[in-house]
Amino acid sequence: MTLISQKIITKRQIEAVIKIAERCNINCSYCYMFNRGNEEYLEHPIYISDEIILSSARFLALGAQEAKVDTVKIIFHGGEPLMFKKSKFDFMCSVLESEISAYAKVSFSMQTNAMLVDDEWIDIFSRYKIGIGISIDGPKEYNDIERIDHRGRGTYDRVVKGIRKLQAAAYNGKINYPGVICVINPAHDSAKIYRHLIDELGFLKTSFLIPMDSHDIVSINSKNKLGEYLCNLFDEWILDDNPNIRIRLFREVINFLSFGKNYIQNQERNRAGYSSIITIASNGDLGASDEIKMLNLNWEKSNVKNSTLMKYLSSEEMQFVENTIHSLPQKCHECCWQNHCLGGAQFGSLVTRYSNAGGFDNPSVFCEGIRSFYSHVVVYLLSHGIPLETIEASIDHHHSPYKRPVPLITNLQKTKPITFYNSASDKYKKTTSVFS
Repeated sequence: MTLISQKIITKRQIEAVIKIAERCNINCSYCYMFNRGNEEYLEHPIYISDEIILSSARFLALGAQEAKVDTVKIIFHGGEPLMFKKSKFDFMCSVLESEISAYAKVSFSMQTNAMLVDDEWIDIFSRYKIGIGISIDGPKEYNDIERIDHRGRGTYDRVVKGIRKLQAAAYNGKINYPGVICVINPAHDSAKIYRHLIDELGFLKTSFLIPMDSHDIVSINSKNKLGEYLCNLFDEWILDDNPNIRIRLFREVINFLSFGKNYIQNQERNRAGYSSIITIASNGDLGASDEIKMLNLNWEKSNVKNSTLMKYLSSEEMQFVENTIHSLPQKCHECCWQNHCLGGAQFGSLVTRYSNAGGFDNPSVFCEGIRSFYSHVVVYLLSHGIPLETIEASIDHHHSPYKRPVPLITNLQKTKPITFYNSASDKYKKTTSVFS
């Protein structure tokens, strides 16, 4: 397998997640939007309106012009985006494309459970060159534990039906081949999941997401098993020796260990290039990161109707999140993996650093498993000819650009009650934050 990318490419781009449908046709138990204590969606329209579509298009077009970016990357999200009316979706894509394309290239993608895919949707995907990512958590016995519908039934069979329609369309040249996102359950057999996604479902582009658990929302069993999950998954990927099978997490770790300072400099340039993701809710409200909604942090609301991208990028919320991502928890200052891991932020969600008691000034709740995974990859690279000096240079953290104080959560950002994991009852329940 070719271990190292030939070069690292930096683009100046805006990434906007647009929540076009703030309800879902399934009810995943781990969903950060509906089942982790935040109920903001209840105050939002179920579907984005024509008015917000037009305002969002103008907001992004002006942002592209002012920031002088190369690309505006739009990710349609939900809930479940395929619950949106097809004619309105077609209108939305047309408006976004026509407004933004005068200033930057526009690319569209969508994250979906694929259960509502039909020929009409595929025609729309083809018309606007929409890249499709599908959410599924492996074979039926794993997927149907947490990815269930509102009647408690498993979704696997219906998802696979949609997958096959999308793959057939890709085979016939109508759309690009879809990718897949799998949420990690550390208790599951990662090699079995990998083989199912690759061999049985036929995916090549895969992403594995670490659970969005905080220090107040985690099972002890999950904390202890994550390292084993990642190491076994890595070994299965290496065993295939197929460069066409892409797992983003593994490629990023290998690039870090092989490029070190160049990798870090690339991350810093991306930050300067406005590559952070912003979220646009169905009512037009702006958010820095959709995942941290589960923490119920309070910010002054900005909206596409009364703000600009440049103004929002300098807002208190955006600056707080950006500075937190690019800072380092105190306990991580002597860790050799710090310049990539960032306290776990590079392994999925900033939420894994959070606790009611310490805010974001904590290593990831999965720290032990992440450290064992890094060590596992280093052993592999050394055994396959990567010089020790190269790896040592990559993990030299004495001049880390991230050793800056973690922003404190102030009284103005007090939280409402949030959810946490009760390991005794194995259930989620609400608790009052210490900031309340």
